[in-house]
Amino acid sequence: MAAVPRAMIKSVAQRVLIGMRQAAVLAGALCGMLFFFRAARGQAVITWNVGSGNWSVSTNWSPGNVPDTTSENAVIGNGGTATLDAAFTINNLALSSGTINGAAELSLTGTGSTWTGGTMSGAGTTRVLTGGTFAINTGNPSLTNRNLANAGT
Repeated sequence: MAAVPRAMIKSVAQRVLIGMRQAAVLAGALCGMLFFFRAARGQAVITWNVGSGNWSVSTNWSPGNVPDTTSENAVIGNGGTATLDAAFTINNLALSSGTINGAAELSLTGTGSTWTGGTMSGAGTTRVLTGGTFAINTGNPSLTNRNLANAGT
């Protein structure tokens, strides 16, 4: 039986290590998604898909309906501006880039809302209701003239 060259063993070991690192990154990303979307089955994830417009317009959201119930999660991460033109109560909000503005109230009931970037502005209030959670993380979130009321954690 011939000996395997040391360089070949090192090359295979490096490939395995790179593959393990990629798998760990993927697993971490999936766990992060599960953390936010740990909501009960049947809760919709609705994503802002335009540059700017009113929250209440269904075509501004994908898959084409307005997040306006406690069984729906809103995601704003495209840098757009969602104007709250009426009061809305939803399960969770994920704001990573873009702006939520307007004079109306946005209430959050769920335990997975996150704010990692973007701006909340306007004369309205974003309200975390009793039992809800709202994690404000790094990424430079900005609160400008808008009220943030926390009755949760």
